[in-house]
Amino acid sequence: MQPKPIRLVLVDDQGIILEGLTALLDGDPAFEVVGTANSGEQAVKVVLRTGPDAVVMDISMPPGINGIEATRDREANA
Repeated sequence: MQPKPIRLVLVDDQGIILEGLTALLDGDPAFEVVGTANSGEQAVKVVLRTGPDAVVMDISMPPGINGIEATRDREANA
């Protein structure tokens, strides 16, 4: 019996980076990408909706809230 994959949300404001990470991790059975976001605001919504095991987040995403602020917002809503 194989272990359950780690459920991930990926966050980056650069589409090419987000697409590359998604393609790389989707090809590995140890991971399951359950959501993606391209802003801090969107990241909070996706994380609350999907309940991932981990989030891979860009910390500098203009405009709006950055990755650090989005993480704090998620912690406040937990």
